[in-house]
Formats: sequence, structure tokens, C-alpha cells
Amino acid sequence: MEFPASTLCASDWYSNCSNNMFSCGEITNVGYPFWGAARPEACGNTQLKLTCEKNDTTIEILDVWYRVLEMNTRTKTLTIAREDYLNGICSPNFVNSSILESKVLDNTTLLQNLTFVYGCQEDELPVKDYQRFTCPKYGLGYLVLADEGLNPCADSVRLLIPSDSVTDVKNLSLVEQTIKAGYDVKWNDSGACSACTRSNGVCGFDLTSKRTACYCPNQSYGSKTCPSSPPPPPRAFIRNYGSFAPKRYSYSFVKKVTNSFKNKIGQGGYGVVYKGMLPDGRLVAVKVLSESKGNGEEFINEIASISRTSHVNVVALLVFCYEKKKRALIYEYMSNGSLDKFIYTQRLSSENGPLKWKTRNEIVTGIARGLEYLHRGCNTRILHFDIKPHNILLDDNLCPKISDFGLAKLCERQDSVVSTMNARGTVGYIAPEVQCRNIGRVSHKSDVYSYGMMVLEIVAGRKNIDAGVSHTSEIYFPHYVYEHLEGGKDLRLDGITNEEEEEIARKMILVSLWCIQTIPSNRPSMTKVVEMLEGSLQSLPMPPNPSLSSPTRSP
Repeated sequence: MEFPASTLCASDWYSNCSNNMFSCGEITNVGYPFWGAARPEACGNTQLKLTCEKNDTTIEILDVWYRVLEMNTRTKTLTIAREDYLNGICSPNFVNSSILESKVLDNTTLLQNLTFVYGCQEDELPVKDYQRFTCPKYGLGYLVLADEGLNPCADSVRLLIPSDSVTDVKNLSLVEQTIKAGYDVKWNDSGACSACTRSNGVCGFDLTSKRTACYCPNQSYGSKTCPSSPPPPPRAFIRNYGSFAPKRYSYSFVKKVTNSFKNKIGQGGYGVVYKGMLPDGRLVAVKVLSESKGNGEEFINEIASISRTSHVNVVALLVFCYEKKKRALIYEYMSNGSLDKFIYTQRLSSENGPLKWKTRNEIVTGIARGLEYLHRGCNTRILHFDIKPHNILLDDNLCPKISDFGLAKLCERQDSVVSTMNARGTVGYIAPEVQCRNIGRVSHKSDVYSYGMMVLEIVAGRKNIDAGVSHTSEIYFPHYVYEHLEGGKDLRLDGITNEEEEEIARKMILVSLWCIQTIPSNRPSMTKVVEMLEGSLQSLPMPPNPSLSSPTRSP
């Protein structure tokens, strides 16, 4: 099974290339530089793909298929024979053997040319030393020990055999045995793989640079060896997550990218966001953190978390700056800004009209896939703890990307329960167990709750809790929508014009109500959420009432 690059962490490549070895018949446990079958392409040289059919291992070299008869990983040699000549000399593939021209394999002994000529008349042969044979399809054929360039007839095939293994072409039986026995070739090893394995890494292949890559346990790849000690400062995050970190640049570089901070596009408690452009022409969003922002924990969290990710629904961090008290994060630019500008009816501008229901569904599903990836996609599970419309960015095509990892927590994949001393998140989206530990343990299910609350706001086009209304029970949307669904009443949602849109809205509501169940264990995982969104409305059961009372508010 092959895995898309956009959904794998570097540490997953370490696991895939370590565990998925090639085995077929008597050829077993084959690793770098080969790939094929269950072994992904990024685990071996693209030119060295092995294929298994009926317990026979084959390899294609310069348009010719060879049977792999033996493999010796200690001496790095293969014994190969032409696949089309193993069953006789009358079923050829008319392509000359050209192993000597291969850039990834070398012959270990001297080889000589052996040419089969089909369909010629004897007087057309320019040599006297040949052996005649007959094929049902081609008629007369001739076997010739020939030099390069011998091609007297249209149908001829040049094979390679060990030098001096055949001195008399009259012995046709010996010739056939020699062809079937094959010859040895050696695969190239520049030493890069040996250096990688000595540092406890696993060799792979960078499909972009076409060079050996070194995959490291819980580390990134690209260097020749795995780091044996932590990289130098700055501070804790580099010490713990250095090989995951994006490029680090100076504050003067940040000023240049933002044209001295001229184009401000956003602001929050964290600092200010500016629009900028990298030297290669890419537009970016530059988040400059306030100098008074604590001890930099959120800055460290953001880099440590997002640097481990690569997914279409997670925003990409490209560059960071850490220079004394000056801190900045440079992300890919999202032209449509944050989701909250598109969903709250009272705030919609003339440019940002109400989203179509199909678009809302695509956005909700995309966010679910992004969260599923954070929870399951890497060896380290990432819990976001601040999922809300403001932290969802939209690109040119309204594709959603999860952003702002300042409150994120990291934990091992097998352990999703985390310890937090303080409530993390934004009022209206915080899971009840984050505020009251008697309800349950804080885990990835806390993100599921926040996601469900956000989906309800996308459906309603308004906040679940309206601070402008005095009676909370009258405006708490989850209660309202649950009572209407349970009673079979019309939801009276804006913009619904047909049955398809009605079905989309009801499915989104049912999924969100499952997500905001009070007890964490009653909520689905994000993997299940994706399944529910992509399934039919009829397959979704009605969830229990998610809450016994409305949330309390400060006076």
C-alpha cells in the first residue's frame, strides 16, 4: 500500500520503511534501495522496483524484464536472467539487453554479447560462425557471438552472458543453460545509506531530489545521518523539536518580507498579522507576537506542533523568527481569511455572502479531515484545544485549513489523555471536562466537542451563545436545534431551497450533536465523524440530548 506524501509524517516514513520489507518466494526481507509490493516507493530508488508474481521476483531494467534468481545483501549483488528467454529461445522481446548502460546497476564480471537473429536468410548473415535453429513463428533463426552493432535483419535481440561462458555457439543446449543461469550485477552504494544506518536511521529515497534520504525515529529526514544530540538554541523548543522546525530567519528578514510591516491584515491578543511576500514570490501571512506575551510557551507550542504536520487541511508554517524578545511566524497566505467572516449573518459583507449549503458541508468535512490527521496522522498526536471559526483559514477555493496552534498539546499516539493545569480554549467552544474534571479526562475528544460547537454555528449562521441576549435558555442554539429535530419540527434555517440542502443541514446538525455530548466517551472520534459526514443521513441515529442545562455566563 502506498501513502500520499501529504498525509505522512517523516517519522511515519521511518516506520513504513522499517516494517515493510519486500518478500517474494525465496527472495525475502529486502530493503533499501529496492521497493515494490507492500514497500512504498519512497523507501527505495525509483529505478529499482521489484515485482512479485507467482512467487517469482522480477525487475525491469531499461525496458527489459529480468527474473531475480538470487540476492545477496552482504555483497550487494543480484543474479538476474532475461525473463523472456527462461522458457526457450522462441518467445523473445525484441529489446537488447543494455545493463551496462544502467546508472544504478553494474556488472561484476566481464560480459559478452550473444545475438539471436530471426527470419533472415543465411546469405544475409555477415558472419560464418553461427548456429541455426527453427521457431514456429519466425521460421529460421540464428545464434551468433557478435560484437556491438551486429544487426543484419530487422528482428534480432542482443543478450549479455558471462564472458567465455560460451565459446562454441554450436552447443545450443549449453547456450540455453547459460542464459537461464543469468549473471551477477551489483547495485550502487555511495556510502550515504551506510552512514544513515550507523546513526540508527533507515534509508529511503527523496522523490524530489532523487537522492538517498535518511529517515529517523521521531525525526524529519533529508540529512545524511540522524542527529545524535540536540541541535543548538534557541531554548527548549529547538532542543526538543529541532529537526522538525522550519527555517529560522532573522528579524531583519521578517521586516523585508513585510515591507517594514506596511500591510496589516489582522490583530489579536497574540499580536499582529501582516501580509508579506517571500523572495521567491510566494504570498505569506506574518504573525508578529507581542513582546509582552509571557515566556513564549504559545510560540514554542505553535512551532513544535505545526512543524510536525503536512496536510491539505492544516496551514503550513514556512519560516519562523526567534531573536531575543522578537518572535514571528510566517505561514502560507490564505486569501479568504478566517471562516468567521463567512458564517455569522450579522457580520457578512457584500463580498462575503451566505455560504451555499454544499460549500458549508465541504468546509465542515475538510476541517474534520484535518483534525483526524492531527489526532491520528503522525506518531505524535496533536491536540489543538482551540478549534473555532476564527482559527479556520480559507484559501482561494474556500478549502479550510486549521491554524493557530498556540494552545496545542503533544502526546504519544497511543496516549491521548493529557494533563492540563488550566482551562484551554475559547468560551463557547471549551469542552466541559476541560473546566470540570469530574466529567471525564481531557483528551482528543475535547477537540471533538469544540468542532461540534463550531459546526452548529456554521449551520445556524450565528453564535451558539449570544452575549447580547439576557436569557441564555432562549438563545442557546444546541438546545433549540435538538428540540426541533426530536419533535420533527421545521428548523427554519436560512438559505435552504431544496431537499438536498435540507438533508445536508440535518446531517451536519446530527453529527455536531454527537460531537458535543457531555461525557467524552460518548463522542465519536474524528475518524468516525468523517465517516458520518460522508455517509447517508438515514444511517445516522438521533443522539441523546447533549446537555442537561445551558452554559452559565458571567454577569
